[in-house]
Amino acid sequence: MKLVFIYGPPAVGKLTVAQGLATLTGFRLFHNHLTVDLVTSIFERGMPSYGEMVWRIRFAILEEAARVNIDGLIFTMVYATSRKPRIDQCIDVVERHDGRVCFVHLHCARATLEKRVVSDKRRKYGKITTIELLNETLDRMQAQQPFSTIPGQDNLSIDTSDSKPGDVVHRIISHYELSKLATE
Repeated sequence: MKLVFIYGPPAVGKLTVAQGLATLTGFRLFHNHLTVDLVTSIFERGMPSYGEMVWRIRFAILEEAARVNIDGLIFTMVYATSRKPRIDQCIDVVERHDGRVCFVHLHCARATLEKRVVSDKRRKYGKITTIELLNETLDRMQAQQPFSTIPGQDNLSIDTSDSKPGDVVHRIISHYELSKLATE
């Protein structure tokens, strides 16, 4: 299994790129709000059980997808350095089943994030939709370096400030040779 792990700050275009990538490759899309929405229906954010349940579900799905060798899976999330141990677990789960993780780091200027965050399509997934909440989130995460790449990994890093989502998708496909996997 190939896991395309797309990460970056809120409003950078992770889901938009992931959807385009899924369309062109046939890979399954497992975006972070699938688990967030499920868990928040039972546990409020901030409760001790919230984070644990989100990750327990994510790992169970990754484990089974890797075990049955799903051709390709795309996962999205906001990265912060505090999540590095969870990322290491994701890598372990995939590699234990002879899979590969392909890291895609999306980033752009903070002013660009502020323009994008107010988009109506973000409401559908319960995402951050105000500049104030975006800035609060980024300021809170600043010590955890939300704009950094995952250390120790091969990261395809793409600035989405002036890039069209389709162009970003094609760069990912080319870099990781995904189109070949989609037709195998």
